[in-house]
Amino acid sequence: MTEAAGDRDPRPAGFPAGPFRVAAVLFDFDGTLTSPGALDLPGFAQEIGCPTTTPVLEYIQGVEDLEQRVMLVRRLEALELAAAAASRPNAGAEEVVLGLREMGLPLAILSRNGTRAILRAL
Repeated sequence: MTEAAGDRDPRPAGFPAGPFRVAAVLFDFDGTLTSPGALDLPGFAQEIGCPTTTPVLEYIQGVEDLEQRVMLVRRLEALELAAAAASRPNAGAEEVVLGLREMGLPLAILSRNGTRAILRAL
């Protein structure tokens, strides 16, 4: 016996059944949508003297000298843009995104990367 198209469960295989509805899907960017390794953030942190216990963005934000802080932000943005140009989709990421779009789900990216770098990579 075959199911009529309207009777078929629209969820992908393996999607859990339950009394919930997915309203949207949020993705991290580096290592989720793109393969990791294009951006050498630890190398940049070491280059600028950022302690390993402090996130780079917070370290830059704490630099008191405005000219130095602006220079660091520009340097980080340049590194992000170069990494974005060299980045590649993570295995299966394109298929997942396309499948979710076909299901009509809103998609978004949450990232500490700059918007310009994300758009370049996309």
